[in-house]
Amino acid sequence: MRRKAFCVVADIEPRRFDTLLTRGQVPFAKAEDGWGEYSLDDAFRLRLMLDLVDNGGCEIAAAVAAMRMGFTTHWLKDYPLTKVAPKNDTWLAIASISYPAGDEYTISTEYLAGGYHDIPRLVQGIGESVSETTGLLERVEVFEGEFGPDFRTVKVENPGYAPSRIIMANASLAARKVIQEVTLLDIALTDDDFPTFPQGAYGAMSSRHSAVKGWTAYVKRIEGKAD
Repeated sequence: MRRKAFCVVADIEPRRFDTLLTRGQVPFAKAEDGWGEYSLDDAFRLRLMLDLVDNGGCEIAAAVAAMRMGFTTHWLKDYPLTKVAPKNDTWLAIASISYPAGDEYTISTEYLAGGYHDIPRLVQGIGESVSETTGLLERVEVFEGEFGPDFRTVKVENPGYAPSRIIMANASLAARKVIQEVTLLDIALTDDDFPTFPQGAYGAMSSRHSAVKGWTAYVKRIEGKAD
């Protein structure tokens, strides 16, 4: 697709797209023949990125990273952009972890992809895994020193962490939207327009990002069965 048609399909104002392109804030790589042509997958990625970013969402960098890390064979059996609509929609979630020991601390942004009903518990499980692997956090404490008030760092024990903010977007809906717009423009689509898992997607993720492990640890903790 050329730029004009691409902006219609991705539902973005052309000037905004030009700005994102200039700043290197688009969620797809430059084609071998330059920026003149864009694929259906490019439109899908951009539409989903905007769904995550707009209306008080997250930063563009976080949205792009979530898409890159969430859309993998580790999380999904099928890539969200499919020729035949799937029975269940794929959602993408971004979460930060909150610690009630004073201020909110964000260790890192965690990414998840899966069915709608899986995401709340998976995000909590990720929080468990993150806390275990980082050895928790430290907070600054003020105390009365020899020469007056002083500061020291104290390890946060049993912080009772939980996701503080979760941003979600329906990736399957974004895919349906771009396919619908392409159809209205009478642009022919082939099987090649529907990648299994596009180039640049990880095939797996490290154990640090294992939701299953994190969720299991979380259940043990709340049931009082932690080791």
